Amino acid sequence: MKHNLEDCRKIVGNEVIETIYKKAEALRGKHILYINSTYLGGGVAEILNSLIPLMNSAGVDAGWRILHGTPDFFTITKKFHHALQGGKINLTKIKKQIYEGTNEVFSTYAHIKHDAVMVRVIHPAIDPLSPKNKEISKSVISKYLKKFGIKNR
Repeated sequence: MKHNLEDCRKIVGNEVIETIYKKAEALRGKHILYINSTYLGGGVAEILNSLIPLMNSAGVDAGWRILHGTPDFFTITKKFHHALQGGKINLTKIKKQIYEGTNEVFSTYAHIKHDAVMVRVIHPAIDPLSPKNKEISKSVISKYLKKFGIKNR
């Protein structure tokens, strides 16, 4: 279930929500696009699943495209990911061709005609309305502590 900004009001309060609406005014009428390589299974995908509906409910026209590629392409992007975190990368001519070719093909059907495309790092954030962050009962806690052999204090 997708939430909107009003669902967060009871958690963060009126002042925070009104500040978000006020800041979103600068983007009203603009088309913002996020591009990511997966809809499920990654931290960015989890954040975008929460962020996109919240941005739209604040009046920002936000969208999301999924980058399609081969397993070789995603192996190369994973190497970029590690390089951005200080790892070494050996970007051979063939790897560069695979990377650039996949992006060229993607551009032909992605219809990227937006005012801004988000290519920046999105810092981890907690969605308080996500099922992961819901409060669980003591009985459920006890069940899992017992299941994994952890003593309950």
